[in-house]
Parts: sequence; C-alpha cells; structure tokens
Amino acid sequence: MLAVFGAEDPFQKQICGKRCYNTVMKAQRQVMTPHTPKKRIPWHNDVPNNSVSSLSVLIKWMTDGNNYNRYRGGEGQNGETKQTLVGEVSSAIGDSGVMTA
Repeated sequence: MLAVFGAEDPFQKQICGKRCYNTVMKAQRQVMTPHTPKKRIPWHNDVPNNSVSSLSVLIKWMTDGNNYNRYRGGEGQNGETKQTLVGEVSSAIGDSGVMTA
C-alpha cells in the first residue's frame, strides 16, 4: 500500500491509508528539522536607534489626529476595519526603521 502513495523507505509503524501516511510523514519531518523558536523582543527594546521604538510609533499613531477614535469605532463609523487600521500602524512601524519579524 505504501508504494501507492510514493513511499520508498520502510516504516516502523503500520499505515492504514493516506491520512495515516501523511500523519507519519509529518511527524518524521518534524523530528528531522529541529524547531528553533524566534526570540521575542519587547516593544520598547526593538530600536534601531535610541529615539524610535515600536511602542513610541504606536503611541504617536494613536495620538495623531483622529486615529484613536477611528480604531475604537463607535459613532460615525465609516466602515474601516481594525485590520485596515492595524495595517496602517504596521506600515508606520516599518517606515520608522524598526526591524520586524
């Protein structure tokens, strides 16, 4: 049955179908490639220089004009989604020179 799914190597486990085969193959790939988690960097510590950080860019964006009210929604909502506004914040952080993952 393994030949039907293109398997060439013998397995230590019995495989009953394609779903089981995919599960076993996924487990083997995870064992072969070690997972190295990315180190988290605090918002106030991700600075390219001492004057700008993600946190300072976020606070500046929230306090500029009507951005906080746009994010909060409520009366006079014009159909902007939070995802759209988060995109604005993300691009502002990128434009400031802060390195993001």
